[in-house]
Amino acid sequence: MSGFQVSGKRRGWDSVRGRGEYRVLDYQPKRGGTLFDRHGRSCKRPDRREWLKRDALTERPASNVKLTFVNGGDGRFYNTAVYLRDDAVNRENMRRVQAYYAREDVPFDPERGFDPLEVVREEPVWAVEHGLIPHDFGAIATSANASNRRLRGRALERLAGLYGILGAHEEQIETSEKLLRLRPRSKSARRWLVHGLLLLDRADEAERYARELVQLDPQDARSRAFANR
Repeated sequence: MSGFQVSGKRRGWDSVRGRGEYRVLDYQPKRGGTLFDRHGRSCKRPDRREWLKRDALTERPASNVKLTFVNGGDGRFYNTAVYLRDDAVNRENMRRVQAYYAREDVPFDPERGFDPLEVVREEPVWAVEHGLIPHDFGAIATSANASNRRLRGRALERLAGLYGILGAHEEQIETSEKLLRLRPRSKSARRWLVHGLLLLDRADEAERYARELVQLDPQDARSRAFANR
């Protein structure tokens, strides 16, 4: 994307998904404007009871920024998410982003921002090439409906993570619920449910699953802290 460069710096971060890495994309200063990396903010929690809520809310952009790109790697960790402030200063920058996607024949609405699932549907090859989805996404989606329970469970787990990372939280919750019905003691399904429900402001439902996590694993300090808030 013209005007953008990968800094080459790698950082680790902790979250409900474990530890991962992501690339930091910098906006070239000579162009002006402001870009936000999804994980540019501190991951330090303000207190032990708010850790999970904070984890989810740091993924929720402010109302005056637009998502211009996100990719999800293999569904286990964020690779990159980039936001552009929606203001007069950045109008030209947004036009440049829009022009880039037009050249690539990739759907992009400057009013709504980047819609990763729309891109996956309309331009699946581009989506794979740019890391929105893994190369075997089609096989994963097919396996999510397989008769073999083990194969279906693995596929649902990967899909739930991928949807969550791409910001498709309704799909994340629906997939996690399917996984939970298949594997009633699944901790990963409950973690993704807590994550997605918080981002949709459904905190009471999220707390229910957090409490279930504590019952399944009393040593899960993060879930215990949230459930006992």
